[in-house]
Amino acid sequence: MSKIWSKDETLWSFALYGTAVGAGTLFLPIQLGSAGAIVLFITALVA
Repeated sequence: MSKIWSKDETLWSFALYGTAVGAGTLFLPIQLGSAGAIVLFITALVA
């Protein structure tokens, strides 16, 4: 087992990060929309 960070590990890290961001971008508006328009509006003001 190598202790040096390789290109494959870097690509794997970016893939995991992209998956997490993509899932959050898709799921958060759906979840907020089902909670109601007021919650969505308050979240938009805070952001």
